[in-house]
Amino acid sequence: MTAFYRRPKDTVIRLFSPGSYGSIAMAGVPVEDVELETRKNGEDAFSARALLPEEWVDLNNGFYAIRWTADDFDTLGSFAFFVTGPDIEPQFGVFDIDPAPLALLAEPGVCVVTGNIVDIGGNGMRLEPINFRPRNVPGAVGNSIIAAGLIQTTTDAFGNFSVALIRGSTVIVEIERAAIRYQIIVPDESSASILDLLPPITPIP
Repeated sequence: MTAFYRRPKDTVIRLFSPGSYGSIAMAGVPVEDVELETRKNGEDAFSARALLPEEWVDLNNGFYAIRWTADDFDTLGSFAFFVTGPDIEPQFGVFDIDPAPLALLAEPGVCVVTGNIVDIGGNGMRLEPINFRPRNVPGAVGNSIIAAGLIQTTTDAFGNFSVALIRGSTVIVEIERAAIRYQIIVPDESSASILDLLPPITPIP
């Protein structure tokens, strides 16, 4: 996973508890039951990092978002986190903290689009490619020309992904193994869920 220096970011994780017949997704976990430890580049060990209520978002069905702050990403290099708690199977993740690209430093702003992909067993699909391409070219943003270049990202070990897209742009998103090839409009917001931008998808009861 990639994040940018001193740029807030949401990370989607799924929590499980051990059960007699395998892991069980944990719904309704309150922030006070979550134990979070982090380690920044150059640090020798993990240290406890308190989660505030506004930094812990229940997305239902065992999915949660951690809202990292600029202070979490104030060191270039690797940033690792470890999530556990009572009856919570440990979750581990690593970011590469890169310098913020010009697209994030200049107007117009970008929207960080996030999502999660699982298989029919509820397991996160690792290294699943997701493609984004502009709907119409050429286009212009500020003093730059938007070309027909492809942005490709992949899911992490838990099936999560995120990508920064120019706000207000019309984009084609392709997720081959989910049979998705749709046109979306990137909202004028700092972040958005891919499910909120796609046409309605029938949920599994």
